[in-house]
Amino acid sequence: MSWMEMLYRTYENCQGEVGRIYPAPLDRKGKPLRAPRPLLPVGHTLQNAQIEVTLGLDGTFIPHAARVLDKSEGVTVIPCTEKSANRTAHPEPHSLFDKLQYLAGDYLEFGGREKAWAYRAYIEQLAGWCASPFAHPSVCAVLRYLQKGCLIADLVADGILISGEDGRVLPKWTGEKEETPAIFKVCADPINAFVRFCVRDPQNPEAALFRDQTVRDSYIAYAGSLEGETDLCYVRGTWIPRAQFSPKFIRNPGDGTKLISANDKIGFTYRGRFETPEQAYSVGFETTNKAHSALKWLIDRQGWTNGDQVVVCWGTRNEDMPSLAGGSLDFFGCPADMAADTESAYAAQLKAALSGYRSKGLDRNADVVVMVLDAATPGRLSIPYYRELGGPDFLDRLQYWYATCTGWLSKRIEPEGGKPRRVRYFGTPRFDDIVYAAYGRGVGDKLKKATVERLLPCLLDKARIPPDLRRAAVARASNPQAMEPWEYEQTLDVACALIRKARTDDERRRYPGNRQQEVGRLANDDYKQGRSYVFGQILAYYDSLEGWATGNSRMTNAKRIMAHYRQMPARSAEILERQLQPYLKKLGEKASGRLKELDELYAVLDGPDENGAAKYSNAPLDETYLLGYRSQLHAFWAKYGDKETTEKGE
Repeated sequence: MSWMEMLYRTYENCQGEVGRIYPAPLDRKGKPLRAPRPLLPVGHTLQNAQIEVTLGLDGTFIPHAARVLDKSEGVTVIPCTEKSANRTAHPEPHSLFDKLQYLAGDYLEFGGREKAWAYRAYIEQLAGWCASPFAHPSVCAVLRYLQKGCLIADLVADGILISGEDGRVLPKWTGEKEETPAIFKVCADPINAFVRFCVRDPQNPEAALFRDQTVRDSYIAYAGSLEGETDLCYVRGTWIPRAQFSPKFIRNPGDGTKLISANDKIGFTYRGRFETPEQAYSVGFETTNKAHSALKWLIDRQGWTNGDQVVVCWGTRNEDMPSLAGGSLDFFGCPADMAADTESAYAAQLKAALSGYRSKGLDRNADVVVMVLDAATPGRLSIPYYRELGGPDFLDRLQYWYATCTGWLSKRIEPEGGKPRRVRYFGTPRFDDIVYAAYGRGVGDKLKKATVERLLPCLLDKARIPPDLRRAAVARASNPQAMEPWEYEQTLDVACALIRKARTDDERRRYPGNRQQEVGRLANDDYKQGRSYVFGQILAYYDSLEGWATGNSRMTNAKRIMAHYRQMPARSAEILERQLQPYLKKLGEKASGRLKELDELYAVLDGPDENGAAKYSNAPLDETYLLGYRSQLHAFWAKYGDKETTEKGE
């Protein structure tokens, strides 16, 4: 369980972040998204509160001080027990803040549907805290007030909850929409609203108990004093109170899966080897609490989500970390229109980015962890990929990936008030783009997750790109008719990057002393003189000449027969030559320069190859023909076109 040890160590190194709540980010329309979960104190969890009640230190309800909380401010750190943090169908009261069914002694009088024992269990539990040596005066004020059993009556009198003619709290609003009370905007059924408290104490400037550090310290000390069964913690190697339950809500607040579970007493989860689950594995309550809190915090802060799959990379000292799956734009932290437009500029960007991460703490003393989480079953979470690396080793592996899986790419930009456009740049594709290039936009979640797991070793272990993945991308890049123009351009770009990566990996294995750190450079450029590469360049000339004549108003003949061209290049080239004649008449003398260059390429194909076979033949082309085709198109764009192109039809 080294993953839990690393998470525990991360929590201990990030004590300054404990309990700090960050504001919710905004989407493109300015609406707040889900706020990132904070690094929680031990014995605390996170809840969305809908009502805030303010009390006096003597336990009196202060009229007109209660309020309905907006969704953006309702996120609340609350003290909890081990059972309440994992409660499902069986009610278990939280330690201080909770739903009305636990807090209100008059819950049944106002239409509550739960049993009255929930309130009694809550009061008994809170009274234990207040009777302990760790009691807090503000918490005692809450207890004194709730023992009166009039919370809902006070909220109705204050206009927070709305009662009907029968005296029960209205479950929904049936009046005019513009007159809808605030509680119905944040709560589906107000009788189940979650309540938090503030207590006005002249001696304490912090009235909000959910932000008061002295209240948190009081509860942590009280919870630690409760008798618990002590056992050997397998993570820390010490005898401490053992955890009875494993936390859930790991990937998101609605996630019911767990990383550790042994509640199957009938099946074969542990029976046959052990009599009890504790004999199989034991972890301390504080250990698992801190480790899972750190994991949730890291996922919301810097995790990459791929459906139900989560990839998270972190440093145990809270170092700045790059996005593993984000491609060069995310790695460099720059927009597409400021990305490198030459290979040398890309090399400079890569060097600067790596130096920046080194200066921010990824040195020889840094420990970096990469972990992938995925749901094995509806209730169980698995770790299909896990790596621990030193800081310099981690950056070295990133450097190799970003230096070898490169090519000319494009990205869609949507400026405010302007037309969408695509910007071409030199860089490394995202994992998403690689998956889409190989399997299309309609790829299923299962295949997409499996592909990401196969790509991570390519990045972190310097493993080869899976050949079937590369072949799938090459096959789709050879079939433009199956895609929209913008999608085909992305597929072609990514396929070429994978081909370059594969060739560089082959050279690295052939010459292990050559570390291949220079960006975009292959140790052996002989393929540029090969027949496949040259045939690819010839295809680009036919494509560009026809597109020039038609204004790129439709798909060219070169793209239409691209798959056939790969299988029978000589015959297909002759067909394209005949089909190009009407367009050459339209272009006239303007095309003479490109036609001369085309003749020079045909001259390269005269004679035999190194094996004595004719270069100009119908022998199938290898995948490097896409490199020739793409590089020649880029040469045309660089010479005759612009870096930016306006989007059409997307």
